[in-house]
Amino acid sequence: MAAADASLRLRPGDTLDSDLTVVRAVASGGMGDVYLAQDAGLGRQVAVKLLRPSVHVDATAPTLRAAHEGRAAARVVHPHAAAIFRRGRAHGRPMLVGEWVEGPTLRVRLADGPLPAAEAAAIFGQIAGCIAYAHAQGLAHCDLKPENVLVARGADGGPHAKVIDFGLARGGALPLGDEAIRHGTRAYLPPEAFDPALGRLEGVAVDAWALAVLGCELFGYARPIEAEGGQRALPSALPRRLAEVFARALEPTPTRRLRDVHALAAAVTAALQAPTAATVMPSVAASRLSVQAAFALLERPGRGLLGAALGPGGLEDYDALGRAGWLEADGRPASTALATLAAEQLGAAGLRAVASALADARLARPARGGGTDEALGLLLHAGRLRDAAALIAEDARARPSLRERRQGLQRALSLSEADAADPARIAMLLERAELAVSAGWPDVAREDALAARELLSGSAPRLLEAAPPHERARWSARASLVLAELSLAAGDTETAQRRLDALADAPDELGLSACAGALRAAAEGTGDAVDVEGRLAALLARLASAAGLSAALRARIERARAAAAMALGVEASARSALRRAAAAALEAGAAHEAAECLVDEAALVLGPRPDEARAIAAEAAALLDGQGVLRATLRLDLVEVALARQAGELLTAMRRASVALSRAEALGGVTEITQAAEALRTICAALGDEAGVWFADQRLRRPHRAAGGDGSRRALRS
Repeated sequence: MAAADASLRLRPGDTLDSDLTVVRAVASGGMGDVYLAQDAGLGRQVAVKLLRPSVHVDATAPTLRAAHEGRAAARVVHPHAAAIFRRGRAHGRPMLVGEWVEGPTLRVRLADGPLPAAEAAAIFGQIAGCIAYAHAQGLAHCDLKPENVLVARGADGGPHAKVIDFGLARGGALPLGDEAIRHGTRAYLPPEAFDPALGRLEGVAVDAWALAVLGCELFGYARPIEAEGGQRALPSALPRRLAEVFARALEPTPTRRLRDVHALAAAVTAALQAPTAATVMPSVAASRLSVQAAFALLERPGRGLLGAALGPGGLEDYDALGRAGWLEADGRPASTALATLAAEQLGAAGLRAVASALADARLARPARGGGTDEALGLLLHAGRLRDAAALIAEDARARPSLRERRQGLQRALSLSEADAADPARIAMLLERAELAVSAGWPDVAREDALAARELLSGSAPRLLEAAPPHERARWSARASLVLAELSLAAGDTETAQRRLDALADAPDELGLSACAGALRAAAEGTGDAVDVEGRLAALLARLASAAGLSAALRARIERARAAAAMALGVEASARSALRRAAAAALEAGAAHEAAECLVDEAALVLGPRPDEARAIAAEAAALLDGQGVLRATLRLDLVEVALARQAGELLTAMRRASVALSRAEALGGVTEITQAAEALRTICAALGDEAGVWFADQRLRRPHRAAGGDGSRRALRS
């Protein structure tokens, strides 16, 4: 089964139909896979869901499910429901194409810690409004849970929830019965789903029950637990008035239960507007992680949040505290009561101070208890957004996958945006741009580099005041270096060389990096032997006086030396330099860059020594596995195309060339598209496939039309 599942997964650049190209995988579950794709026809990003055929005994079931989900979602045209644009088939699997929502699931958002009361209320109201609208259309969702809610940022800066996945929807002419509903998630199904004696299972009642469970998670930070007699034990952190509402909505007997979504939403709104809820909820939400951290850090009574709230001697009479409700029966502090007490005694400023002190204690001993995750929650509650962003960025840098690093940096950037004077924002933008260059995400790299430049131009004066002039100059040089590398990757060696030459006098490693880049541009561009030899000599002279170079810079320099050796026709020197570059890249933790060096080496020995080239390509493929690196994977595809052609495996070569062309078009580089299209055309011509030759010819003409014939480099530079 695992091998079959792996064969179903698509990679960035794979095509879904004539307009859709995979950008990246988003999620994978028992029913199928979700991808972010680019819709070339409409010029927008979309979410694509491919149903998994292997989980069904009936081969028609995925197609019926796709048709069902498409029809159901099409009936819920609501601001807080993700739209479905169309359905079809791709790679032999039923496909749904819908709205792309830029944001995490509510489950992921809840895992980051308690939501502010206003944000939780807004999200609950938006979800309830969407479900109520669906009910008005005669449709019940029947699989409502935090995993099926996406939370984006609205135009006003607040949360904007979107309900997704209407695959189990029920109502009207939709052909799903009670058994289909029971395939939903058990924790969000009412008792009658498992005990028919309680009454008929109704879709609207399923949604109301699930919305109440979800509300407990939003406002009380936990799902209710089933207790004796079918009753639900609600989270202790729920404010009293909200607890009363959700107790009615989670009544085991259907006839006594609040089963109408409209009525439930109205009751929650009324409870939130009550004075007691308005005062208690923020204090509980603001202190929950602080309370938990205090418990974890207590070495003896009197430490942590409770000690800070009561002051010296406040913990001497445990019996009195127990009678007052501050302690559980076993003597442990009662979290809800403690949170309320702390809020009353300390106030908001005092809570932030205690959370800050606990965060520092946790960071000093990261291996204990919750470690950095708990410290992060404490930093957020203390309002130390700058420190929280730095902690997230540090964790992102340790991730093995470039995609995970990028996501972590994005999260850190979103926190730093809340601090208008945090100079680390520019550094993180540049770091993410440099990472995107390595991964082959040119649009992300360009966007981040230009955003950093805009901030450096004076658009954020408070931010610039917090950074010294030499640091600003260094950031400016890094932004220019990113733009130069983008030009080099796009094949515009003339512009790249000009930009890099302007950076040659930059301080320390930046200048050496620019010098190495300019050597590569000269070697890959004009190929003028005198110019290449002169630049190589200048680089070696600078290296003679340099000391303590980082592994990343050593890898960059060795790649430049390899490019120079290839331009001068010295294969042995080129291979030695590439091996040194790969070793340095691995030392720097950049497996994708090491793979690129191996791909270069495989291309060098491709003609005379195909077996050796195949072994080197296999090494590169192992390093690229799971990295999500577009450009290096494309270059490996082209090497594998050439190897298949040499072995006479023309059908394999044609399939690989088609994948390479899709990947090249996703990357958007004229050079890459031309290489892949030419390879595909040659193979199709050898096979006598006239349609394939025509298709490749169209792709060959497209970049030249876009760039204006022989002015492609000029268009790229502009």
